[in-house]
Amino acid sequence: MKDQASTIAFYEEHAEEYCETTSHLDLNHLRGRFLRELQPGAHILDAGCGSGRDSKAFLDRGFRVTAIDASPRVIELASKVVGGHCHVLRFQEMAFREVFDGIWACASILHIPKREIPDILARFVMALKHEGVLYLSVKQGKGERLAKDPEKGTGIRRESP
Repeated sequence: MKDQASTIAFYEEHAEEYCETTSHLDLNHLRGRFLRELQPGAHILDAGCGSGRDSKAFLDRGFRVTAIDASPRVIELASKVVGGHCHVLRFQEMAFREVFDGIWACASILHIPKREIPDILARFVMALKHEGVLYLSVKQGKGERLAKDPEKGTGIRRESP
């Protein structure tokens, strides 16, 4: 829990910088592959929504979105981009039951300690409707450690050594 508290604290302190550096990343190719698996107007959970970039893209394409993130300051900034739909919620607190047609977890689960991943994945599965779609991105490798994001100089991420 201490590791996650320090990660949340980091994002609270660096929310503006983080959102600014990630809000313009072009993930259209990844989002497109995910969205092709969903029906028009499907309900998506943006799990670890960050700047709100992906939530906004989903909304702009006619999907319903619920966006969550553990950082209150990040949620405050994302809500301005998205126009609402954003909630402060840690993955460990999720209790959704068959609510979402799709879950988008883009570079967010890498902030979770390895020992907690099975519980988080079970929560994602419970949150999905029957035949729901999960997009999940992680880093390749073995093990874990806390590190600053080498590409951006921001964020604490769990990386393989």
